[in-house]
Amino acid sequence: MTTSAVEKNVRSRLLIAALLLWVVFLAYETGVRTWDLYRIAPLVDLPGHFLAGMAISALAYWALQRWRSKRRRTAMPFGAAAWVTVAAALLWEGVEKVQEIVSPDPAYLRDVFWWDGFTDVIATAVGGVVVFPVLRWLRDQFRAFHPMDV
Repeated sequence: MTTSAVEKNVRSRLLIAALLLWVVFLAYETGVRTWDLYRIAPLVDLPGHFLAGMAISALAYWALQRWRSKRRRTAMPFGAAAWVTVAAALLWEGVEKVQEIVSPDPAYLRDVFWWDGFTDVIATAVGGVVVFPVLRWLRDQFRAFHPMDV
């Protein structure tokens, strides 16, 4: 394999891992909404934000790696992926606030306290950082993800 082919193989495995994280997040979110778990356990929101942070950060990392490899830069964009995740979380919370103004949620879906959005952003950011050891674990435990550059 040429270096270019190896790079593409490594990046495609990272993309597959990132997309699998999106599937996990969406399955979790679908289950929470299907069984109306927000009504029963309002804190079920935090694991969802954590999983979303993992999915966002992994996909951002993959995209930033592609962008940097086209420009022949070798530094890994871990920090940049984390910042993209925080920016996405802030945007997400902003959209939730606008949606609440335009179309109010039922009482059980409204924020219980004023800093609920802050804890959501923190949970998303933590997921965005924790994803890197998880990706390394995937790479080391499952041959299908080797080689994967994380």
